[in-house]
Amino acid sequence: MASNQTEHYGLSQWEAADSFLREEFNEDHRKIDQELSKKCVVTHGSYIGAQASNNLTWMAIPLGFRPQAVLVVAHEGTNPYYLANMAVQLASVDCPAECLEITKDGFQVRGALQSQGSLRPYHYIAFRWNS
Repeated sequence: MASNQTEHYGLSQWEAADSFLREEFNEDHRKIDQELSKKCVVTHGSYIGAQASNNLTWMAIPLGFRPQAVLVVAHEGTNPYYLANMAVQLASVDCPAECLEITKDGFQVRGALQSQGSLRPYHYIAFRWNS
């Protein structure tokens, strides 16, 4: 039987004189499996903004889950490395952005994160925790 346990996950630690029990190994593997299932899941995708919209109209982007945070990037022009023509916003559950807000099943955008007069793509990364 293990005489010690690790600080953070309570995994078994054996001294030289300790005997091994199969139950301790099984319990350690259950704890590891449980903690790994809590990892962050990253989803990415893109959407095309509305061709004609005003800056105050929200456009819903459904994901099928409520993300913890979303990063949206839009680029206008032919040079993808020219930062002056980029629109970037990050929002989290606790901190919405001016043009980006998290909803119960995705997120919504407006203003600079919608195409204003042109059908350009926007790219997003959404983060959520597995429960």
